[in-house]
Amino acid sequence: MSSDDTSPISPHEWVDQLLNHRKLWWQTLPFLRRQGTKNIVSRETSDPEFTKNLVIFRWLLKQAEDLRQRTGEDPIPNPERLAQPADQPLGFKVLLARRFTLEHLLIAVGDRRYLAARLAGLYEEEKGTYSTWQSMYGSDRPALLPGPAVNLPDNSDNGDDSNEINLIRQRLARLMDAKEAQDVGFRHHAEFRVRAARRATKWMTLAAALFTAAVAWVMPGDSVMLASMAGGATGAALGGLIRLRDHVRLMSDVRQFSAFFIGQVIIGSVAGLVAFLLTRTSFLNISEDPAVIITAFVMGFSEAAFIGLLGKFTSAAGSPISPSSIAALQVSEIRR
Repeated sequence: MSSDDTSPISPHEWVDQLLNHRKLWWQTLPFLRRQGTKNIVSRETSDPEFTKNLVIFRWLLKQAEDLRQRTGEDPIPNPERLAQPADQPLGFKVLLARRFTLEHLLIAVGDRRYLAARLAGLYEEEKGTYSTWQSMYGSDRPALLPGPAVNLPDNSDNGDDSNEINLIRQRLARLMDAKEAQDVGFRHHAEFRVRAARRATKWMTLAAALFTAAVAWVMPGDSVMLASMAGGATGAALGGLIRLRDHVRLMSDVRQFSAFFIGQVIIGSVAGLVAFLLTRTSFLNISEDPAVIITAFVMGFSEAAFIGLLGKFTSAAGSPISPSSIAALQVSEIRR
């Protein structure tokens, strides 16, 4: 295929290319250029959710091939509907359109074996941002899966499972319609949040740099200030990673994590700087440099403790606070 060929690329070809050479997009791009398909990728191809949908799409292609071998009929009458134009970048929008097109084709013509295989994965799907089988139809096990046969039409005949199959087809089609419709709204919302977070992070970085420069101008030569900022940033990074491990479960939240994580680290450095300034006043009764740095780390690690400390500062009217009070403040705010 020449580099200027704009003929459609078969789904098997571009899926295998992306999965077999799945790297960072700027590493993948040179290989695809050598293959004459330089325009089929975008930055989104390095996203884990993109890879997940690409794997699902490849599984569907394999199921379509198996179905063709079992029935002798091609379940994809118009393969060009799934082809990737060589002059159009492959992103989430294009991939999901191809995936849901294939989903509906196979639901409409798939045999009992395919429907059971697809239903098995969808039935066990965990609750998340998108609709699932159990969120739409309940937790009763469908008749095609091992276990008690439930949710069958009352007029189903013994030995004839056509009503059962038709019911499964209808429900699978409704589920895919719901997933496809929800994806548009959820993705736009997530992209808006990421763009807003990145824009806010840029302004926060500028404000933090100006604040740091002003403090360094007023208090020159104090190396503890930089150590406090580093401690606050480190505490914020550690706190963010702990929250990622313990609380971030949905893929949509994971995709947005990095955009907010950078801002959190910057805010942590500012919290460390503020803690440093407070130790230079009569409000915090801390004089030893290691204790100052530890306090900055704590303020960066715990957003609740930092906000609580600022609240106490604004209402204390100059009353000093001891290091033990800081520890008690952190514990009380975290419990709350």
